[in-house]
Amino acid sequence: SGSDCKNLESVYWNSKADIPQGAFCRDKRLRVVRLADGIKKIKYAAFSECTALREIDLPEGLTGIDVEAFSGCVNLKEVYIPSSVSYIATNAFEGIPGLVLKGAKNSYASYFAKAQGIPFECVGEAESPITNRPILSSVKYSGNTVTCSLLRKVPGARSYEFYVLYDYAAQSDRPYYDDLYIRRIYTEDTTATTATFYNLPKGDWKIVCLADFTNSKKTPKWSNEVSVHLSQQPAETPVITKAEVKGRNVTVTVKTENPRKQMGYDCVLAKSWDIVPEEKVYTIKNKRVSTITFKNVKPGTYYVAAHSFVRENVTSGLKVFGEWSEPKKIVVK
Repeated sequence: SGSDCKNLESVYWNSKADIPQGAFCRDKRLRVVRLADGIKKIKYAAFSECTALREIDLPEGLTGIDVEAFSGCVNLKEVYIPSSVSYIATNAFEGIPGLVLKGAKNSYASYFAKAQGIPFECVGEAESPITNRPILSSVKYSGNTVTCSLLRKVPGARSYEFYVLYDYAAQSDRPYYDDLYIRRIYTEDTTATTATFYNLPKGDWKIVCLADFTNSKKTPKWSNEVSVHLSQQPAETPVITKAEVKGRNVTVTVKTENPRKQMGYDCVLAKSWDIVPEEKVYTIKNKRVSTITFKNVKPGTYYVAAHSFVRENVTSGLKVFGEWSEPKKIVVK
């Protein structure tokens, strides 16, 4: 067992059993680890905080590297990831400055490294490049908006589902459960390989994508996971208490529960409304007062809506918006 091997400088794990949770966690003497063929998973925090660890051999046939498996192993300089690995937790190699991952071109490890910003050195090419599952190649965030992109279309996919998960929800034991995600974007347009989440709450989240297939006999495939940290709580959602039309002028009254916490409001008159205002015809920005007036509005039917904002910080001045208010329909004659 792992406890029997504690305080050794070198370990050969001569068993096909998975490396248990926390097996060598915080073993300060461990320098070299060899793992026998047949091991499938390295479980939660198995080698976490092994600060002397310099060398780890991962065998072909390994499929999963779980949460914090090698986090804090500050003396690991390079790790070769076999092509058989199909799951790596986002923080499996967290807190290792200067780490370089190695592996086959087009392997799961290569996409994982790219998404996590870890240097990757190609050694050969995967015999079976990953084409039958979604790969998140880019997740960018600004304020409380997160945009995620797939590397490519998934052949045979019928739909994609992009999720924002609670940080603790992302484990190698699938599937994810309904109560573990806060947002979901579903699309049957499989050419749409990018999805954007707006107004996410402050916190640590994980982004994943699920591809479902036209062939019902094929099992849906999960993507890799990408972590995001959002530091700013978005502004409150305002309520439009009144939208009054007088001739060609439209006066809008906006209210929030805690107006002192908001920096201001942006208000729009839009031609249509789905989840957010579309075809914005008139926009008034940066208003700090609760009454906003649109002047000389052309005749037509409009949807009036507002969202409030706070600033991310003094330096950037980036607006962090809350959700759009419920729209009010108005007619200017």
